[in-house]
Amino acid sequence: MNAPLSFPRDESAHESVIEWWYFNGNLRSADNRDFAFMYCLFKADPQKVKLPFFDKMPVKNFYFSHFLISDIAGKRYNSGVRFFYEGIDKESFSKPLLFIKEKETLLLEENPESEYQLQTGDLNLKLSSKKNPLLVNGSGWIDLGTKSTYYYSLTHLETSGAIRFNGREISVQGLSWMDHQWADTYYSSEDTWTWFSIQLSDGIEILCFEYGKTRKTLLASRIDSGGAQATTRRVILEPLKKTWVSPKTQAVYQVEWRIELPDWELVMAVKAKIADQEVLFGSINYWEGAVEVSGTRAGKEISGQGFLEMVGVPMKKKLSELYLEEAKEMVSDYLAKYGYRP
Repeated sequence: MNAPLSFPRDESAHESVIEWWYFNGNLRSADNRDFAFMYCLFKADPQKVKLPFFDKMPVKNFYFSHFLISDIAGKRYNSGVRFFYEGIDKESFSKPLLFIKEKETLLLEENPESEYQLQTGDLNLKLSSKKNPLLVNGSGWIDLGTKSTYYYSLTHLETSGAIRFNGREISVQGLSWMDHQWADTYYSSEDTWTWFSIQLSDGIEILCFEYGKTRKTLLASRIDSGGAQATTRRVILEPLKKTWVSPKTQAVYQVEWRIELPDWELVMAVKAKIADQEVLFGSINYWEGAVEVSGTRAGKEISGQGFLEMVGVPMKKKLSELYLEEAKEMVSDYLAKYGYRP
């Protein structure tokens, strides 16, 4: 029997093999330019998570982040991966509300009303949640067949602050999303997924995904404008014609999708705002980016925005071997900074 989620307790860290706090958002500047961001902070047990070469790290919990900032009109983006070489502040996770601090990063829940501050080298944002957490799968716990995970989302985060893009600080405001997941499981070749966070014009927000290579799980959870929640397994994901081929990895990503959720009389077309949005993490490649949404619900037109993430799209084999060597170098660099020699 899995314990029910409790807030704010479960916003903080857990004794798990892998855990992450993920944010994305669609933002607009004062001069009406559109931007998007993604930031994800990971906590992993390097001895159990089975990421390449991580088992050589002489620490119990290893922290790293992935980030992305996109200039939609300019069709360009900056992305990267950062290891927290010096770990995190000893006071992190010690307060009643969520608190994570590191030399360049601060994630702070400022009060019990779910108002957050997110600071990194490129982000300085205030995020205010206007809805209760969406408990994915109805309870916040999912059995994916090959593994299971705790999972909830904050789907409607009103956002203001500043981003830094190409050396310029830009004031922005908009709407963001947050996922928090933790699990006692490890990374494997079965970890492939196509995932959407969708914020519709009628006040409904939807999390929708297909997970798994050989044993697939399809699921969608939603929260409406009044806070009512629902989950369905009747999910139809159809890739449309438009694809994008990465010049770095030769991976072919589907950047337009059709989503049908018959239980909710909902049909949506989802289109990437920028096709070129690949992120590399050593030998792992994935696509992450903002999307625009159009469609119908119960016969009435709707529109919206969101994010799409695709993990497990194969890259060319020789390139995979090359990036695996780069992953080895990244970890070796980390170990050297720790003064550790295997």
